[in-house]
Amino acid sequence: MVTVTGNTEQVIAIDIGTTGVKTALIDRNGNILARNHVKYPTYHKEKQIEQDPDDWWKACVQSFQSLSEKVARNRLAGIILTGQMQDLIPVSYDAKTNQREHISNAILYSDTRATEETVEIRRLLGEEKLAELTGNIIDETSIPAKLLWLKKNKKEVYSSAQYILLGAHDYISWKLTGKPRCDYTNASTTSLLSIQNNTWAEEILSALGLKTDLLPELVPSQQCDGNLAPDMAELLNLPAGTPVFHGCGDVGSNTVGANAGESGSFSCYLGTSGWIAATTGSVMVNPRTGIFNLRHPDPSKIIQVGPMLTAGGNVDWAINVCFENRSIRDVYKEFNTEASKASPGCRGLVYLPYLAGERSPFKDPEALGCFVGLDTSTRRSDLFRAVLEGVAFGMRSIIEVISKSTGDVPGILTVSGGGARLPVWCQILSDVFECTVQIQENAETAGLLGLVVILGKELGWYSDYSLPPGFLRIKDRYFPEDEKSKTYRALYSVFRDLYPSLKPAFKRLRNIQKTV
Repeated sequence: MVTVTGNTEQVIAIDIGTTGVKTALIDRNGNILARNHVKYPTYHKEKQIEQDPDDWWKACVQSFQSLSEKVARNRLAGIILTGQMQDLIPVSYDAKTNQREHISNAILYSDTRATEETVEIRRLLGEEKLAELTGNIIDETSIPAKLLWLKKNKKEVYSSAQYILLGAHDYISWKLTGKPRCDYTNASTTSLLSIQNNTWAEEILSALGLKTDLLPELVPSQQCDGNLAPDMAELLNLPAGTPVFHGCGDVGSNTVGANAGESGSFSCYLGTSGWIAATTGSVMVNPRTGIFNLRHPDPSKIIQVGPMLTAGGNVDWAINVCFENRSIRDVYKEFNTEASKASPGCRGLVYLPYLAGERSPFKDPEALGCFVGLDTSTRRSDLFRAVLEGVAFGMRSIIEVISKSTGDVPGILTVSGGGARLPVWCQILSDVFECTVQIQENAETAGLLGLVVILGKELGWYSDYSLPPGFLRIKDRYFPEDEKSKTYRALYSVFRDLYPSLKPAFKRLRNIQKTV
């Protein structure tokens, strides 16, 4: 165990996200002392979306080594993790060689291959019963459906797996400490956690003929999974004995880090995927809305979250199409300038942001993205702005569902993630949501700051899950403008009508895509 001295303890916070690993060295006052970002690829094949966990591990090792020279070794309180949730990661352990390895690629949260298995599960157990038990929906992205798919289609992998880990940070903690564990926030995304009892709902696995001993141990976000062994510490160039705290899934850490960790508060995350999250004290069970009930790092609270499968990913798509052979990060400023040239509403152009289907406020893996309202006067700037407005409309539709459940409406909404780097998007969000939008400094690292608060609460540094005063550093605030909001109210009414009207066409187009 490392002895921590001084009053400026440090934490290494790490986020194993969809596009890469973000790591930061942060002191207990919320100062980011060093940080880095290492990317890795994603593998797409129709509805199948995978990553190689070895890419995660290599990126984490590189990140730890990069930060190690900045660490005050006698003041390092520990490592704490977060990351993408609801992944399916089969792993095994070789006691002879002391090797911990994955035995196939990770099937990601956004993967929708398990269509037939979802139908089978609903038929066997009933959608309403499953929602009542787990607090969440069963769909093609759910872990029971993916497990059933694995058992049917990858029998050797299924039979040889000692554990099925369920999140990227679960995997990295296992590599660091050897403890196969899952935090309650991540577990509550899987449709396998009994939301009332905080235990695995083994009756679901039993009813489906799946092995019940595959699941990892459930732990709170503050759980210390172990300490860095000497050989691991040498690899990472960190002090031997450094505690490794499990942390929580990324919605939990971002909710706290975006200052929405207390009841009645909302946050918006704009990464490759995105979500609207609200902290409350109660569970809302309504399978048709796609709203998830997640365990908050504080066991007395619930995070109601509406996920968008593709949020900032729509911007990445537009940039890749229009700015070939150029870095997405380099083009963001140019994209923002171009989008700002178009007028609000883009002269009647509406974009549906469903490039990978959608989960909330409706669930439909066959939904598609599209522009509606193109004519000969449409310019590139209209297309860019319409993409931003379409995501904002999708987010508003999620806010409306959550507000109906909780009775709360956002007065001030903190936006985090890479999308917060686009000023024109932030103003659009304010005008569409009709509330104040605020952007933190280092908005892309809000989840990492949330991890420090979660750990600091456990270590007695802070009294609750609100951001301490020194942490909440606001870079920009955006206020709704009446005329723009009026335009967006009219356009939003069209946006809401488009998906139901186009749903039959989406299904037919998906069938055509399979044949060409």
